[in-house]
Order: sequence, then structure tokens, then C-alpha cells
Amino acid sequence: MIKGIKSIGISILVFSCLFSSFSQGLEQNSIFPDLPPDLTNRVEALKRIDPSVIQSSDSIKSVVDKVFDSIIGHPVYVELTIRLDRKENAEQLIKFAEKYPDHYGSSEAIRYIMKSGNTSILTGRIKNDVKNNHPSTLSLIKLLAGSGSEDGSKILTDALLSPTSHPDIKRQIVGSLSSSKRGAQIVIDLKASGKLPEDIQLYSGQMLSLAPWPKTRELAAKHFSKVAGRGSVGLTMLDLKIFPSDIERGQKVYSDPVVGCFRCHVIEGKGTAFGPELSLIGDKLPPEAILNAIQEPSAGISFDYEAWEIELDTTEFIYGIIVSETEDFIVIRDSLGVDQRVSKSAIISREKSKASAMPAGLAQLISPKQMADLIAYLSNLKKEK
Repeated sequence: MIKGIKSIGISILVFSCLFSSFSQGLEQNSIFPDLPPDLTNRVEALKRIDPSVIQSSDSIKSVVDKVFDSIIGHPVYVELTIRLDRKENAEQLIKFAEKYPDHYGSSEAIRYIMKSGNTSILTGRIKNDVKNNHPSTLSLIKLLAGSGSEDGSKILTDALLSPTSHPDIKRQIVGSLSSSKRGAQIVIDLKASGKLPEDIQLYSGQMLSLAPWPKTRELAAKHFSKVAGRGSVGLTMLDLKIFPSDIERGQKVYSDPVVGCFRCHVIEGKGTAFGPELSLIGDKLPPEAILNAIQEPSAGISFDYEAWEIELDTTEFIYGIIVSETEDFIVIRDSLGVDQRVSKSAIISREKSKASAMPAGLAQLISPKQMADLIAYLSNLKKEK
């Protein structure tokens, strides 16, 4: 009885917070502005309120709805939607995810939508958009692949096999699926069963040759014909000196969608912060060391860039680098640059990969001439004197 009275008392306190003077909205002076003090108080109240109290009163529900209207587009909108299980907010969650795909709130939003039985809204969104190469569609593809879930993989597989999907969308799906062990296996299985579209097979073979898991690369090699010769494997800087190098051509190699250096590194603010920043790599490493890092990435893995394989109690698997950790959560960044916040209580296993997250087969895809150009470009990235 005392416990029940205490619960009611807390609800009344929260109720009073919610009914304090109501703010007109958020200031738009930054991407995620600080909430006004009065709105912050109501948000904190909602983090503590018993959800059943909201449903029991139309007046409280009306005020709560106004709070949600005031925080649309803010990460706390995602947090409260999940806590209060507001399935009706799915459309706004998708809009947030499309706009901020790299924020961990987006991955939580997509997971929530799928777990709450709202997968059809994601399926419909992807199905309607795959005909066009739209940035928002690419954001959802990254998040669905990064979720590590069966539902996410199925949505992407169906889109990949759709004859109406834009060619660039297909490439994005294959590239995103190949960033996880489960997704890479799906692409391999599609090829083995003869279902993988012909126009995406070469690109699929190239992406799978860059998988960080040796067994996955070996299995892919059995089903995909060799996509390149030995490339620059085993060559030294002395070997490369016979090829006149060019910095501008090297920048194009760096930005090539197959080589894909930009997918894991940042140069002057552009790219994905998955591997070490390369803006001043020319000051840090000589050309020989840069070449060796490309040819043998696992020979020297940079501190804080070790890859981890994490299995969750939802049968999901996440692969990436841990960017922050608290007593209750870890934030892991996958190779697509998506941050995902994971509760430690949901982790079944957590194993550091012995191999670098940087693809071991990269040098095989780069010709000696391209490698000479790439090394020239990277070696030129130095602090201006």
C-alpha cells in the first residue's frame, strides 16, 4: 500500500512538472540546441513518469503530446518515444534517421521501429525510394545494414533483388551489407543461388574481397571470379618509382568508390571517422610506412582503432570500433560511420578482432600505377609551413 502511495506521489509530482508554463518551441541556433529550462523540466519528468499514468488521463496525454511536438527533430524525441513506446511516432523517427544517420539516436530509432512490429513502414519507405538515388534512402540503407537484424537484412535483400532499384542504390546496399559478417554472407548466398543481379556481381566481388574476416573472403573467392590480379601486393617503393606519380590522380584513387578510402578516413573534415584521420599523414609516416599500412593493415593497428565483434541478446551482431564507454553503455561506430549505443546488459559476447578493420585485400584492387599516385597524394598531406 505504501509503495502504491509513493508511486502515485511521484506521478503527481511529474504531472505538476508537465503542467508548468508551456514553451513555444526550440531555438534553432545549432543542430541540436539546448532545450529551454521549462521544457527540459518536462522532458525530465517524462523520463520518470509511469507510462500508464499518461494513458489514464486525456489532459495529461494532451500536454505530453505538446511536449513531443516541441522536441521533434531532437535526439530526446527518440529517447522518449522508445521509453513511452509511442509507436505512432514512427514517421518522425524515420525523418530523424534520414537527416542524422550517423547519430546513435538514429540506429536506436530504426531498431525500435523494427522491434515494435512497424517493419512495414520501413519496407514501404525503401520500396518507394529505391528507384531514385536519394540521399535519405542511402541513410536508411546504412542504418538497416548496421542494425545487424534479420528484418533489416531482409528489407535490403528485397530491395537489392528488385528490378526497379537504381544501380547506385544496389551498389550502396551491397557495400552496406558487406560491412557486417551476416550481410556479407547474404551476398555470398545470393551469388551461390544464382539470384544476385548480373549488373552488381563485379562490384559485389570487389566489396567482399575487402571483408575484414578471412573466412568470409575465402568463401567469397569460391563464388566470385577474381576481380583483379595481384595489384600492388608485395611491391616496394622502389618498385613503384618506375611509375611517374601524380598527386591529383592520387586523390582520385583515394575517392574511387571501389577503393573507398573516404569510407573509413577523414581528410580536412570530409569522409567517415572510422579509421585514423589522414589530414596530416604525410607528417606522421614516410611513404614506405604508408605503403606497408595499405598492404598489411593488421601489422600495426592504431591504438583506439581496434575492431570489436559484439553479439547481442537479440541475435544481432555489431562490428566496429568503440568510441566511448560508460558503466551502462558503449557506443560503437560501424564501418559505415554509424554510431550505435548498446546497453552492456544486452551484450552476450564482446571480442576484439585480431585483424585490422582496414581491408586486407585493398592492395590487390589497386594497380601499381594507381598505388604510386595514391602514395604521392597521401605523402603530400602535411601541415602548411
